[in-house]
Amino acid sequence: MAEQIYTIPINEAFEQSGGCPLCRMKKKLERESLDYVMGAAMMDPDVRIRTNRLGFCRRHYDDMLSMKNRLSLALMLESHLDEVSRLFPEDVSALPKMPPPPAEGAPVPPPDLPGDLPEPMQAIPMGPPPRFARFRRYGGPNPAQIALMQSKSCYVCARAADFERNVLSNVAHMWRRESSFRERFKAQEFFCLDHYGRLLHAARHELNDPSFRELYQAMTEINARFIRQLRGDVTGFCRSFDHQNAGKPLTDGQRSCAERSVDFLAGK
Repeated sequence: MAEQIYTIPINEAFEQSGGCPLCRMKKKLERESLDYVMGAAMMDPDVRIRTNRLGFCRRHYDDMLSMKNRLSLALMLESHLDEVSRLFPEDVSALPKMPPPPAEGAPVPPPDLPGDLPEPMQAIPMGPPPRFARFRRYGGPNPAQIALMQSKSCYVCARAADFERNVLSNVAHMWRRESSFRERFKAQEFFCLDHYGRLLHAARHELNDPSFRELYQAMTEINARFIRQLRGDVTGFCRSFDHQNAGKPLTDGQRSCAERSVDFLAGK
């Protein structure tokens, strides 16, 4: 099958080995997104509207702080802080009334976050802040929910999530159509738990039963093989602290078992 524009980054990710290929794609897109917003797109009105509204998560703020272009970051922060400042009016007498406190001894329920937060995929709704039913009779939106929505939103995470949804669909179709891609797919070290679940979910909606079953079996075999080796390395590392094993050298796998476990369990 001839390579298409949308297949090139997928093939590049799956031609490499070590770790989760979908994590590799996501990290590359995040790096490109940060370079984009800190560079050419910094003065693009459409991009600035979204970065002003969404802001960035702590991890991506740290990435931008480590980059050299502090002026671009400061300009984005200036306009984003203007947006966030609406949560904190100077005239505190105009604050909306809050509901009465719960009865004494009643447990405090967690705030209701819209959607699937803290999943960093949902954009903050554009326009005026939404009103929430429990607070309508108190004359305003729920400031707790709005603050939490703002703190969890991120332009780069949202952009990566949009891209990732298309990638997962394309990976499923490439699995069905290309035998050479299936071989590269089966040669992967592992799929992190997040991408294992996401790809299975996408493939269930994109593939017929036989193709989905083959992909499901291939991914499960890959992860079963990896976690078997990983558990052995973790056990070996733990046992190396036993006095009976004092002085015995660790294998490469045992030395890196904690990092590899975190990559598998939480993505990278």
